[in-house]
Amino acid sequence: VYDKIGMSYEDNWLICCEQILFTIYATNVSEINQFRNYMVDRFRRMDASARDINGYAQLSDKFKFHSIFVADISPTAPSKELAGFFASDVILEIKYSRITDGAGRFI
Repeated sequence: VYDKIGMSYEDNWLICCEQILFTIYATNVSEINQFRNYMVDRFRRMDASARDINGYAQLSDKFKFHSIFVADISPTAPSKELAGFFASDVILEIKYSRITDGAGRFI
């Protein structure tokens, strides 16, 4: 399960910053911990994660990703939405830029 969290631009208006929220559900805590550890390991090197996405053939040439990293992980707790399940949130922060025209407008 995921959701997108819009954020404002940083000092450099060319760099867009957004967050993606993943909620992990499982019937036991060890499964959640395993997935959380995988996410941390996968996004530990921010530039390598962005490079992987930039190399994806289906990606539009109007975007360039600069970094992707785990911004926050919530504690594992019993799920409020699903009885009998545990839940934990993982938030990824993504920084990217969009190609601009000569006037500085996004294409």
